[in-house]
Amino acid sequence: MQAAAKISITIPADHRVELKLPEDLPAGPAEVIVLVQLPSAPLDRLSAEEAQLDAAAQAAIGQDERFRADGELLVFTGEIPAELEDELDHRRDREQRLDELGRGAS
Repeated sequence: MQAAAKISITIPADHRVELKLPEDLPAGPAEVIVLVQLPSAPLDRLSAEEAQLDAAAQAAIGQDERFRADGELLVFTGEIPAELEDELDHRRDREQRLDELGRGAS
C-alpha cells in the first residue's frame, strides 16, 4: 500500500526548498516529484491534471516489482489468478470477434 501527500510551494530564487511532511507518512525511502507549469506553455487545467496523474502513476508503478518497462510499453510480470485469466481470455476473444465483424468477415 502506498501513501501520498500533495504540498503546494513557491520555488524561491535560490531554488532551495525545505519540506515538512505530514506525521502520518512513515519514515523510510520515498520519491519527490516536482510539477511546474512552464511559462511558455499555455495554461491548460486538464493537461496539468494529466501530468499530476501521470507522475503519480509512474511513482506507484516504480514501487511495484510486478511491472517492468519495455521501451514505452509497461509489462505486468506478476501472477494472474486463474479466474482473472479466464476473464482476460474472454475479453480478448470478444475483441477479436468485433474486429472480424468490422472487416466484414463471418
